[in-house]
Amino acid sequence: MHTQFEMKAKNIYILLLFVTNILLFTQCSTKNNNAATRSYHYVTARYNVYFNANKAFLKVDDEIHKSNKDNYSEILPVFPLSNPETAAMAKGKMDYVLEKCQKTIKTHSIVKKPKKDPKRMRDPEYKAFLEKEEYNSMVQQAWLLMGKAQFYQSDFLAAVSTFSYIKRHFDDNKDVCVEASLWEARTFAELGWYYEAEESLKRIDEKTFTHHTNEIFVLVKSDLLLKQGYYEEAIPFLLTAVDQSDRKDKARMSYILAQVYEKLGNYPEAYKWYEECLDNNPLHELEFNAMLSQARCYQGKDIESLKAKLEKLIKKQSNSEYLDQIYFTIGELYQRNGNEQLAIKFYDKAINESIRGGIDKAKAQVALGEIYYSKENYLKAQPLYSEAIPLLPTTFENYPELSKKSLLLNDIAKNQQTIVLEDSLQYLSTLSKEQQIAIIEEVIKKRKEEEAEQQRKLEEAARIQSIRDQNAAMGQTNLSL
Repeated sequence: MHTQFEMKAKNIYILLLFVTNILLFTQCSTKNNNAATRSYHYVTARYNVYFNANKAFLKVDDEIHKSNKDNYSEILPVFPLSNPETAAMAKGKMDYVLEKCQKTIKTHSIVKKPKKDPKRMRDPEYKAFLEKEEYNSMVQQAWLLMGKAQFYQSDFLAAVSTFSYIKRHFDDNKDVCVEASLWEARTFAELGWYYEAEESLKRIDEKTFTHHTNEIFVLVKSDLLLKQGYYEEAIPFLLTAVDQSDRKDKARMSYILAQVYEKLGNYPEAYKWYEECLDNNPLHELEFNAMLSQARCYQGKDIESLKAKLEKLIKKQSNSEYLDQIYFTIGELYQRNGNEQLAIKFYDKAINESIRGGIDKAKAQVALGEIYYSKENYLKAQPLYSEAIPLLPTTFENYPELSKKSLLLNDIAKNQQTIVLEDSLQYLSTLSKEQQIAIIEEVIKKRKEEEAEQQRKLEEAARIQSIRDQNAAMGQTNLSL
């Protein structure tokens, strides 16, 4: 008897639970728009689907920033994602975020108008409430996050479309619309559509800025101006960006500001801001480059003292693969202070000691080539340009001019070599057979010495790479100061 009663009670409980769930689902359907449904879908979206999407977005963003590799031969981009290699790493990593954003929009969007209250129809705020196109602000946030994810995927046209949709349909949410406009401007800038980016920023009422959107605005504006080469105009925004950055980002923004001052020839200010970068505990690679760049901007008279500091870096085994950068910096230091002979010496050392090759060696070759070119020593300048140009990115400063100069030097060198060869052959014909053999043997000896030196450099490069691989396996950094 007791057992039958318990079973009956259990069945009634299950039936009541089922009915309750049906009622809850009906009341909380997005087809209903009342205080209960709005609260339910807001909370569910915020702490479930959207929460997971935003968490995944922040994780990918952190991974991308940590894996970013900057090109210190150019002014660093305000946003690491502007580096093509970094952007390539982000592709495909936002699929989960996009999926969750779409699910948030599909499951929790409330577009049905609420039942009108005739007594409140004269209230402007109530009338504005009735005119809304979306009654769940977390869905609006999901649209914004989806646009950001599309941007990270380099799907810029889709991102622009999403941000434009937000501005058209969610104008009741000023914060979301302002942030969408800022991201729209950033997207246009990434596409190189600078006029459209400027227009997006002009349409924003700065009075509506919150602390968060003001931070974004300063960075987007700085990025846009730098991309267009408006360095002087970018300085006030960069100063603000440095001021409002946390310690981690302050070092990078200080470095960019220092680079801008250096680009404009204001070396005292550049020196000061490289020091600011170093004071903010930058990562090793940024610290190393800040030290070299600061030395390059030194305007004092005690060059030898500064050179001694740089030579301390040379003596460290951990910096052996960066000798080209250090020697190049010393060469620049001497050249800026009018000592061309010592500049030539250290540019030459930078080229000969280069293990990695690449852009750092190419920069030294161009610098040395420019000196020889100015002296009309075309035979010495030509091989320097010829080897450097293929190593330089097309975005390198004065690249078109350097490329044309290299082609011109190739023609000049070819003609001069023909003349020199003819003169040499005529000279050799006047010598005895023994003298001719001695000269040939000397040429062969020199060629063997050059090949041996080249082999030594290759072996040293292999040794350095082996050390780097071992350090990487043990989780150590490959650059230590």
